[in-house]
Amino acid sequence: MAGLPTTTKDDMIERSLDGLDALRDSIEEGRKIAEAILESGVASDDPQTMAYGQMVLAFSLYFENRLDESVQAFEKLIQFFVSVQDQHGVFFAKTGLVVVLRKVGDIVKARAMCENELVPRCGGMQARLLILALNIYAILLQECGETEKSIRFFFRALDESKRINSNSRIAQITANLGEVLYVTGNVEAAEELLQEARDLAPQSAEKWLTPFSSTMLALCKISLGKFDEAYSAISHYIEVENTEALHTNSYRSFYLAVAAYTLAMRGDFEQAVQLNHDAVRLIDLVEDPHLKPYVWWVSGFLNRRLGNTDAAISDLRKAIDQVGDSGYIHLPLKAINELSEIYADLGQWEQAFLEQKRHQKLFLRAQERANKIQLATLKIRHEFREAEQDRQLTERMVIERKNLDDELQRMLTERETILENSIVGMIFLNSQGRVQWVNTPLCQIFGVERHNVLGVSLEPFYESREAYLESGAAVSQAVLRGEAYVSELKMRRSDGSLFWVQFSGRAVNKNDLSYGTVWVVMDISARRQLEDDLHKSEYNYRLLIDNVTEGIIVVQDGKIAFANRLIESLTGYEQAELIGLPFTSSIYPEDVPVVVDRHMRRLRGEVVEQYYQIRLNRRFTSELIWVEISSVLIQWEGHPATLTFVSDLTQRKLLEKQLKESMDEQMRLQTLQMQNELKVSELARRHAEETTEAKSLFLANMSHEIRTPMNAIIGMAHLALKTELTVKQKDYVEKIHKAGMSLMGIINDILDFSKIEAGKLDIEVVDFDLDEVFNSVAVVTSEKAEEKGLEYLFDIAPDVPRRLKGDPLRLGQVLINLVNNSIKFTNQGEVCLHCSVVRNEGKQKILRFEVRDTGLGMSEAQSSKLFMPFSQGDESTTRKFGGTGLGLSISKGMIDLMGGEISLVSQEGVGTSVVCTIPFDFTESEQPKFNRELFEHLRMLIVDDHPLAAKLLAEKLRVYGIACDTVHTGDQALAMIIACDQERRYDAVFVDLHMPLMDGAELISCIRSANLRSIPKIALVGATARESLNYREEATVSDAYLDKPFNTSNVFDCLVNLFSYHTHSSVKSQSHTQMKCVGVRALLVEDNVINQQIAMELLEAADIVVDVAPNGRVAVDKLFLKNPHFYDIVFMDVQMPEMDGHEATRLIRADSRFRGLPIVAMTAHALLIERERCFTSGMNAHIAKPINPTELYATVSEWCLSKVSQLAEVEVKTYEQDESESLRIEGVDTRQGLSRTMGDKQLYFKLLRLFAQDQRGVVSSIREALLNGENGLAERIAHTLKGVASLIGAEVHTLAARIELLIQNGQTVEMMAPILVACETQLALTIGNIENCLLRENAVGELEGITHDGVNISSEEVLNKLKRCYKLVGNYDGEALEALNESSDELCIAFGSDVQKQIMRAASQYDFDVILSIMKGNAELAGLELD
Repeated sequence: MAGLPTTTKDDMIERSLDGLDALRDSIEEGRKIAEAILESGVASDDPQTMAYGQMVLAFSLYFENRLDESVQAFEKLIQFFVSVQDQHGVFFAKTGLVVVLRKVGDIVKARAMCENELVPRCGGMQARLLILALNIYAILLQECGETEKSIRFFFRALDESKRINSNSRIAQITANLGEVLYVTGNVEAAEELLQEARDLAPQSAEKWLTPFSSTMLALCKISLGKFDEAYSAISHYIEVENTEALHTNSYRSFYLAVAAYTLAMRGDFEQAVQLNHDAVRLIDLVEDPHLKPYVWWVSGFLNRRLGNTDAAISDLRKAIDQVGDSGYIHLPLKAINELSEIYADLGQWEQAFLEQKRHQKLFLRAQERANKIQLATLKIRHEFREAEQDRQLTERMVIERKNLDDELQRMLTERETILENSIVGMIFLNSQGRVQWVNTPLCQIFGVERHNVLGVSLEPFYESREAYLESGAAVSQAVLRGEAYVSELKMRRSDGSLFWVQFSGRAVNKNDLSYGTVWVVMDISARRQLEDDLHKSEYNYRLLIDNVTEGIIVVQDGKIAFANRLIESLTGYEQAELIGLPFTSSIYPEDVPVVVDRHMRRLRGEVVEQYYQIRLNRRFTSELIWVEISSVLIQWEGHPATLTFVSDLTQRKLLEKQLKESMDEQMRLQTLQMQNELKVSELARRHAEETTEAKSLFLANMSHEIRTPMNAIIGMAHLALKTELTVKQKDYVEKIHKAGMSLMGIINDILDFSKIEAGKLDIEVVDFDLDEVFNSVAVVTSEKAEEKGLEYLFDIAPDVPRRLKGDPLRLGQVLINLVNNSIKFTNQGEVCLHCSVVRNEGKQKILRFEVRDTGLGMSEAQSSKLFMPFSQGDESTTRKFGGTGLGLSISKGMIDLMGGEISLVSQEGVGTSVVCTIPFDFTESEQPKFNRELFEHLRMLIVDDHPLAAKLLAEKLRVYGIACDTVHTGDQALAMIIACDQERRYDAVFVDLHMPLMDGAELISCIRSANLRSIPKIALVGATARESLNYREEATVSDAYLDKPFNTSNVFDCLVNLFSYHTHSSVKSQSHTQMKCVGVRALLVEDNVINQQIAMELLEAADIVVDVAPNGRVAVDKLFLKNPHFYDIVFMDVQMPEMDGHEATRLIRADSRFRGLPIVAMTAHALLIERERCFTSGMNAHIAKPINPTELYATVSEWCLSKVSQLAEVEVKTYEQDESESLRIEGVDTRQGLSRTMGDKQLYFKLLRLFAQDQRGVVSSIREALLNGENGLAERIAHTLKGVASLIGAEVHTLAARIELLIQNGQTVEMMAPILVACETQLALTIGNIENCLLRENAVGELEGITHDGVNISSEEVLNKLKRCYKLVGNYDGEALEALNESSDELCIAFGSDVQKQIMRAASQYDFDVILSIMKGNAELAGLELD
């Protein structure tokens, strides 16, 4: 090859042939290889490599039956390879052309090309190419009728295939040979070859070989009458339809016919007929013409058996005619014989005689031909076998001669330095067997002088003359054969002593023995002695192992590698059978898992119990034998294995059985005695239970009987206090009311105590959110702490998980009890609830709750009896503070039931600390996670006169990556805010409401009135922060509120509220920019109808022409269809379906024509990180939703200044709540909403209508998207709800913002279930209130009667039921339970199913305080007024 080196040429040929092999299975896979070769050639700019790729493509045309194109392709390739003098390429291309010509039908031309251009050039060709050419030439010879010559070339191809060990080619050519023998009548020989081919085919990567060889094998089996075996050969392709359809569809008709014939021979004619019908239907798919006649023959055979004589004669005629001169003898013989029998049955004797005569003639011809071919085949096989032997012998002789020549040359050139210094003795003998030369080591081995040895024979050094003659004869035979001679024998030293040597040598020149022989002699006496010692040692070892009283077995790779004789007797297997047998073979099936587990653990190096017992199942007898085994890990022949000792426990088990039988009788007697004792104990237990039950029933009845009049007393007293009373009357009634409430508390405590004492208090294990428990505790207890002026705090460690499993109801009840005690006995200072993780125990976390106060404290003596029922610090405590003394006792009982512990430490005059530790189940994957990137760039200031409160809030904020500074007075805070106004400004300030000198409201007013470049967001912190500022000046209103005591979720909600709005806006009148433009055209890209409405109204009010695009894709299409200056500005929403704002902006900026077009982002995200994303994607400015008109117009004037004709500030009056009754919408800040529309009331009503129509079912959509794994869609829906709710001033925007952030943080729908329910409830209430408002305005008549999930959540009926239940529970009325049961559906609708279950569970145990806590907390979350 002129262009490629030899290694590259061979590689290209191999890759091309791989492509040809792949084409036989899949044209697509073959083309991939061709394309890879072409790409390689293009990359290296090598036309020869590309030509080999074209070679594979030319073959692919052949397999696609595009034969003319294939011929042209091969002819071009021949011309190319001739031009570059690549003989292998020429040979390859001509072989391909021969293959195509054969299929075209030009057999003569194909054969001529083989004989003239391929066969003469086979020498030196690459092996796989040579095999390809020999195989196709042999096929052509067979088709030309030269069977003997064909067989010869098939054998030659097979010989070459075996030489390169190619399974695919061996299988293919063996199958071809079998087919030739079958055609010529040598069916038995053909069966052997075809069976060999079929067995070898699955080992090949070429899938077509298996069905091909199976088909030919089935033909042979049928010829031999082995119909069941024929069916078995192809059954796989019949039973599994379409299996490997690419390779078997062309054979399927034949397979079905064989199956039909086999079933008919078995007597199953019904199924045989069905299969035969399918075979005839598919006959046109058969590609091999010699297979079709078999289908017709089977059809004729079945028709004859079914009595369809005419059809049988027709089908058999088709079978005979279609065989023609193809050489397939068996079928015509069968068909003609079948016809002869049919004519005989019909009485057509003349026709039957003719067919029989025809059958006899054909049979004789076939027999003669088969005998001839059989003899030729045997002769060819013998010739090739002898040729192979000659070739192997020649190769060995060449190798040996070369080795001897090399050795002789080395001896001649380095005789003195190598031979003389060798560690072995060396000797040259001449042709008469006399010593010609020896080296020094040889003389030393035999103890002779060199001159005494030269010229003599070696006979004196042999043990005897007989040994000398015997060795000499063996040496002569080896030398004559040209082989080396190696032997170990005893020889004699000069002193007469015998010793062992290894004697090896060969002729110097095996073709000319006159050169003599050369020999190497090694003294192996020491080695032979070691071998003898080893044999003795091994014998002793075997004797010891076979006679020990324990079985010994070595297991390696799951199989037995060694076993002694005792193992043979225990298992029933012979020694030879045991070796290699799976080690579990004799183990009782039930014990196998235990043995396998310990075996695998021991192999892994784990600690495993040393001794254990199993059962063996003895072979043949199936006798179960108990054995005790112990195993150790060893190395066996360099690999890990286990050495196991097996002890027979048969006798011991027998003794144990006898002992057990004797003990069973003793146990029976003892059992009778114990049963009598148990009967007595059972009677006592029943009496105790009946007593306890009677006590509990009495307490429950008494509780009910006492509660009924008490409810009347408390309720009537409460109503009386609302009437006009004299001072004295009011004093009397207040005392009655307080005494009644105190008595009700005592009754509740006694009832709880009795439940605990009777064991009737149930503890449940459910999933709950710990923050919700803390929120419930805060709702119930914070008011009392605020009344006493106490600092009330929650200190929750960062590693405390939120999602736990336990009983939230009882946990809340315990914490409320402990906190109420601390508040009751603390007059000043603080009450702090601490929570931390003590330790982890498996999947449980042990939480530590500590309630610490700065109250009165107690002495050690008083503390020691607090957990006893009806005990308090001293007798005066009840008189001063009230209570029953059961609170801590009840709490201890509940904590004990939850598996926890409680303790108390108190110091008189300092305070008290109550600590309880409780275990809870915990799942790591269910814990909420927060995205620090949302807030980590922010800086905040905390102002609180209480250092611990400031420290705890700072820790909560740092969880989100927020940098915090803390100060303790208003003056310090104001000074720091002013000092940092120029750089490193504060993003937000948390201000405590109650501070000395300057309280929180005053500080907020000072901050807002200070001349600051940027006023930070302000959050007011306090238990009554919201209520305290209701009647303050507008300047004191904060951006968000944080209730005390706060926890992680409260702080998170506050952050969401702070950064959900773009600007602070809730004033009575606002100043807006009025702007007019000339010739400004804007493109508004927004998917939400409400946002489209408000933006279009504001822009069109400024004479701006607005085009709307519902998503980024439409916007890009609109822009690219216009000239670059058609639009003056683009307002781009960020989150949209199909294409979001970021992607749309990047596409626009990629077109250089639009790089100067102003693009303004519009998004409900106000965080810095979101602004940076907008600028990074190519946007010029950022407007936060809800849209502020002033900011909108300022942005337009900045980017379209030359087209602004008028710009002025106008005062827009917002509506006061008392100005229009219709604008009082609960849950909606209408002043803020009207400010978005510049006071346009009609536009505002239009936005309210759109909100009610579009946002009704969005929470369900969010939930469904999360369940389907579409988090992006869920986030976009929540983002839209947040934006449009903020636009109209709806408070539900806060929950929507929190949901959006939780989705971003990867929360699951299960974790978000409470907030989704709360949002759904609040949204439904808000929409209901909006609809009522619009009905009053006669604006939305079409919304009448629309309900939420079939029930109007804002209807008077639902709210009245909830209020009635809340009132009855608050009054401890006995009718409360009945009312709660009747209102279960309303509770579920308002608060969700989980909360409803908690309420009903508490009701079933008369825990009215807990019910009040749950209803009050969840009503606040849902925005419901129950008081």
